[in-house]
Amino acid sequence: MNLQSEQSCLSLYELASQIKDTIQLGFPERIWVRAEIHKLNYYPHSGHCYPDLVEKRGDKIVAEMRGLLWNSQYRRINLAFQRLTGEPLRDGLKVLCLVEVTFDTKRGIALLIHDIDPSYTLGDLEREKQQTIERLKQEGLFDRNRQLPLPLLPKRIAIISALTSRGYADFLNVISAHQHQYRIIHQLFPAWLQGDKAVQSIIEQLHTIREHLHRFDAVAIIRGGGGETGLSAYNDYALAKEVASFPLPVLTGIGHATNETVTEMVACVNCITPTKLAEFLLQHFDDFAQAITRAQDLIHDFATHLLAQHQHQLHQLSRQLRGYAYHHLQHHQQQLHFEQRNLLSYTQSFIKQQHTSLHMSMHSIKKEFSRTLSKHQQDLMQWLPALIKYTKNFFQHQHQQIDLLHTQVKWFDPENMLKKGFTITLRNGVPVASVHELQQHDSITTVFKDGQVESTISAISPSTSTSRVS
Repeated sequence: MNLQSEQSCLSLYELASQIKDTIQLGFPERIWVRAEIHKLNYYPHSGHCYPDLVEKRGDKIVAEMRGLLWNSQYRRINLAFQRLTGEPLRDGLKVLCLVEVTFDTKRGIALLIHDIDPSYTLGDLEREKQQTIERLKQEGLFDRNRQLPLPLLPKRIAIISALTSRGYADFLNVISAHQHQYRIIHQLFPAWLQGDKAVQSIIEQLHTIREHLHRFDAVAIIRGGGGETGLSAYNDYALAKEVASFPLPVLTGIGHATNETVTEMVACVNCITPTKLAEFLLQHFDDFAQAITRAQDLIHDFATHLLAQHQHQLHQLSRQLRGYAYHHLQHHQQQLHFEQRNLLSYTQSFIKQQHTSLHMSMHSIKKEFSRTLSKHQQDLMQWLPALIKYTKNFFQHQHQQIDLLHTQVKWFDPENMLKKGFTITLRNGVPVASVHELQQHDSITTVFKDGQVESTISAISPSTSTSRVS
């Protein structure tokens, strides 16, 4: 490289300085820029924000720059932004920013944010809200949940809220104050109520409740204590669609007085606050109780009138019945007296007739019994000699069998067997029937007719030859 080439080179710092001067000359004043906050990058420790500002065409980012929003400016701008839009600065918002184009020789180009016009973002949020409404109407979902019938007594409520939510506490306070009158069963399904996690958190809990629909009469989405901030989540299409298509009536008490959200529009019942929602549920029970009381009064009055009317009729019928019964009783008493006389005459004649018949039957039975007894006595006398002879032969045969068995028993008596030259082998006092019951070195006893021998087995040969013992 020659000297001239070296003199025309710039150091990195010199190049960065020239770029900085060029930018300051090109953008000497603050300008308004439209962009989307891709990521807010808020640091609570310092209070500063370093938002990534982007521009998208479709889903593709076509431009991206780093923003600077110092602590004091962020607090002022965010407060004003919340006051008008009901939302804090967050990821995904489209904003109109008053910026100063800056360039740092180490960090490069950045946009120093001096102000944000909340009306621009409000218009964008309103457009998204209207788009959600139109889409739900086109899909036929906008009125679906609102058309569901709310049970006459909604006693079992699935509540989507945060355990620490002030609105949830207000709801429980109202319900608990009437617990002695009306039994409302409720179960909490905890969820985020605002911020980036709110939409997905609420949808997940609605999916959980879907799995246990038989346990609930309605679903309540309760939020309170947040003022007008964080409401854009309730305009989200996915959340609004889930509420609109939910198979149980959805009740909302999101806790704000203006600018109704899409979720509230499609819900079966929308109350301004959680307290109002609790009062709405209790009013159902009050209305039912009043209707029951009115019905009780009507039934009591009608029953009193009907009872008096029937008592009068009963009194008249009683007098008529008394006269009819008296005449009817006299007639039947006369008829009963006549029947009594006829029955007495008939009974006497019947008893006499049966007595004669019984006497004749007894005579016939006695005669037949004598004849049958005589016949069987003759038969018994014919069979008696044969029975005596058979019994005598049977006993003789049995005595012969007993004598034969006695002879066999004596023949096989062990003493007789020993006298004939047989022996008995014992091991531990038990007779041995086979060589397979013995083992080498076993002690055995051999019993003869005139004594016994003790032996120890030295070998065993399970064959016809005699084992050698010592």
